[in-house]
Amino acid sequence: MRAWVVNLGAVVLLAACGTDPNVFHVGCDHISGIDVGGGLTPSIDWSPDCRVASLAVYEAVPVPPPQPGEDPVPTLPGGIPGYSRGNQLWWITSPEVAGNLIEGSVRYGQVPGNADEQQPPAPLVAGHSYIVELATRPIDATHGDVHRIELFDR
Repeated sequence: MRAWVVNLGAVVLLAACGTDPNVFHVGCDHISGIDVGGGLTPSIDWSPDCRVASLAVYEAVPVPPPQPGEDPVPTLPGGIPGYSRGNQLWWITSPEVAGNLIEGSVRYGQVPGNADEQQPPAPLVAGHSYIVELATRPIDATHGDVHRIELFDR
């Protein structure tokens, strides 16, 4: 009788996960936008409202336009045309075994209770540009990380 109850509980738990084989980023298969609030300690939100594995903020370094006769510097996949990532200013991650735990409305420099800080925050400076990057952790090898990178100015 006890084994039957345990098995029934496992079936109910699996059914609650839905049909997505990568439940760590259910609803986060495509992060469509990042919204960075105002000020030097902005709130960072994204849509859809799902959980991610990491959030990082970098300096945005302008890439100079090519000189006549030069080939343009290619934009890396997921990159911002005309910019490259400079120094990493802040980086938080979900614990390795936990998957995607970081929810939206993260304030720059304030580590949510369900995240680990990998890089302490450096102060943002008015008049500078920055890049924010979100990523989800895949549950299996058939699903890659979902990235979203956006530029914001202070």
